[in-house]
Amino acid sequence: MLAEINANIQQDNKEAVERNRADGRKGAALTKGTKRPKTAKNFFKEEEFVYKAGKGMSGLWYAESILKDYVFPYYCSVRDHNPTAYVYLVQDNVYLHGLGLRYCAPEIEQYSIKFAPQPPNSPDLHPIERCFGRLEAFLDGFDVPSGSKSSKQMAKDYIKDIWQHNENMRRYMAEKLHPQYFIEVADKCLEAGGNNNFTA
Repeated sequence: MLAEINANIQQDNKEAVERNRADGRKGAALTKGTKRPKTAKNFFKEEEFVYKAGKGMSGLWYAESILKDYVFPYYCSVRDHNPTAYVYLVQDNVYLHGLGLRYCAPEIEQYSIKFAPQPPNSPDLHPIERCFGRLEAFLDGFDVPSGSKSSKQMAKDYIKDIWQHNENMRRYMAEKLHPQYFIEVADKCLEAGGNNNFTA
């Protein structure tokens, strides 16, 4: 299997070099877009799935509490209600997201979940990032008076109300999450020579 994968990489690299040569690239630029062959060590990685206490969100918690409980059921519902559509799941490249997906490999195969790859440093190609940014603007003037349970619940309710019921937020998300908006941003990336690290 590894030999077949490397044969495909070698063929892809050959085609990439030919394209670069046709574009007039020389020297080191000829290898732009090529990939390194896979080795047994980096292809068959061993990974220990354990919860590690500390700051931030755990990839294992993300897998069990977010992917399995919310994301995968939502994905399957959207796909089942749109049988003629191409439905893909998009995540950014945060480490815990990748860890969660590797942990959930059996469920991903079971539900036939498809993914749209997200290039690094590409917030413009991830429309939900715009919506999170808009939500943050609503929170600029919000003051949490204390760390009490009631204050935390008040903050959660405020965020939930904006996300679900605010008409300005609804219109903003309807625009930014529409496929046409993504197509326009992707076209701008192509016009910029494939550069996706910009503000469209």
